[in-house]
Amino acid sequence: MEQDLNKLWQTVLGEVEMEVSRANFLTLFKPTMLLSLNETTATIAAPSSMIIDLLQRRFYQIIK
Repeated sequence: MEQDLNKLWQTVLGEVEMEVSRANFLTLFKPTMLLSLNETTATIAAPSSMIIDLLQRRFYQIIK
């Protein structure tokens, strides 16, 4: 299951990379990982609360 989540998240990140600047992708998205997924919610881990806050505020429309 973890390997499936990782493969899925890498696919998502590939799409996100085309939508955001390279700097934003490398700084904010690259260090994230998909922890769990159910029918309506994906739980994403990030290395800091600052990154989580930025992802939620600035990139919600991309990752929803």
